[in-house]
Amino acid sequence: MCVPLRDPMCSEVVEVHDIPTAFRVEIEQFFNVYKDLEGLPTQTAGFGDRAEAFRVLAEARARSAAAETGR
Repeated sequence: MCVPLRDPMCSEVVEVHDIPTAFRVEIEQFFNVYKDLEGLPTQTAGFGDRAEAFRVLAEARARSAAAETGR
């Protein structure tokens, strides 16, 4: 999740769990239903920490690079 560097509403947010619980619930609900109109399933698994985010991004980049090279 990214926020503007100088956004006063997010100035205290360092880790994902610094985000108010109600807002995290709203974000997760969005991702649970955003493909409903297309009839595509979605699934969420809560929120991880920064290390997990970097791991997931690295895996996605590796899959993308492999797909581009045809591997």
